[in-house]
Amino acid sequence: MHTHTHTQNCSTVTCLSVECVVGRLDRGQSAVVKIRSRLWASTFLERQNIPYVLNSSVSLRALSMPYRVQPHTLPQHRKSIGTFVVWTIPDVSLAIPLWVIILAILLGLLVLAMLTVAMWKCGFFDRARPPKDDDVSDREQLTGDKSTDA
Repeated sequence: MHTHTHTQNCSTVTCLSVECVVGRLDRGQSAVVKIRSRLWASTFLERQNIPYVLNSSVSLRALSMPYRVQPHTLPQHRKSIGTFVVWTIPDVSLAIPLWVIILAILLGLLVLAMLTVAMWKCGFFDRARPPKDDDVSDREQLTGDKSTDA
């Protein structure tokens, strides 16, 4: 097992650069930039199956300030954060036991049966049929016209 950790940054892998331009901010206003990313397994499957540190960097640079008298130096900041990527085997002890799954299915079927019986008792499944009159022919029931055939 390797105890050495490799570092992945823009000098060792292909990086993506994102630039955000923020307009003028008045007093009490702020700008928040949130970037979410997904680490693709294929990126690390190309390399050895050893731990990595993935470095992410962010920088801030003000181009101007909303003051009549500009400061001698404009604000600039840079921050780096490392994310540890460690390959592990999933812990199967956290899996849901089979008896819990079977019990949940049986309880679901029981609730479905109870709802069906309750709806049947309330007459939900009774079919609404037109009243039967022995003197009225089928054609008259459907069209409302009296037949002249005798």
